Amino acid sequence: MSEPESNSRAQGEVLANKWSERSQASCQREAEIQKRLDNCSARIRNDQRLLKAAEENLERLTRSAILGSNEFSAMIPSAAREIEDRKLRIAIFERERVKIQAEIDAVRTVSPAEAKERRDNQTALAMLATERLEVDRALADTFAAALALLQERAGMTNRMLALCRKIDFTLAFDGLDSDRFDAVAASLPSDLIAKSEQWVRWLTGVEQGEAYVVADETLVLPETLASANFYRHGDRVSLTLEQLMDVRETEKTTIDHAIEQLPDGGYRAGARTEIVHRRVEKCAEVA
Repeated sequence: MSEPESNSRAQGEVLANKWSERSQASCQREAEIQKRLDNCSARIRNDQRLLKAAEENLERLTRSAILGSNEFSAMIPSAAREIEDRKLRIAIFERERVKIQAEIDAVRTVSPAEAKERRDNQTALAMLATERLEVDRALADTFAAALALLQERAGMTNRMLALCRKIDFTLAFDGLDSDRFDAVAASLPSDLIAKSEQWVRWLTGVEQGEAYVVADETLVLPETLASANFYRHGDRVSLTLEQLMDVRETEKTTIDHAIEQLPDGGYRAGARTEIVHRRVEKCAEVA
């Protein structure tokens, strides 16, 4: 296949690609808001549990008072106030939960016009990356030609050095003027085009890898045009071997603890423990 045909095919693949509908920054904002929503919901559930206990307590006090216990009768007003306080807290948190959910909905919602503009810009970026790859090919050819010339020059320098030794010629520092060109040769990349092609495949989401199930609460990878690369616990993703090794080296399992009741009647939510899995443990599991 000729280069023009190859370039045309690559551009066709770019136009046919399905780009990500949302950015990684948008997904991260949603995750931050979701944490607030989860905490708010946890507080509501805890107050509902305590409300139920308070209602049962009031019922017991009432029964005891009816049986003639003045001591329990005196405790009824306090128990009733606790019920009203719990109901008020629940109502306040319910209103807050509605507001937070509206924030999430606003982040998630993308109008057709916004979606089209994003797709058009993503396609334009991918097309430019594909077109720039042709410039990289020309640079690779230029560098290859330059390396060939530099190798030819180095051969000549070696023959000059041999002649200098034969005539006992004293050379000054870099007397054969080779250091500058040796530095140029060392700076020129030999695998330029392979890395450029790999980068374009990564940017457009073509490159595939190994299947992996996210163990952390979240997993964030460099964003591509095809994916925001923001994942939550339990998501199944495709990682390159290098990414897989890095993730397994540092992945954590996050444990959410139940809400803790405090002595003063309040409570503490969101206590967590993170367990780090070492790579050797993962290798042992795979084996």
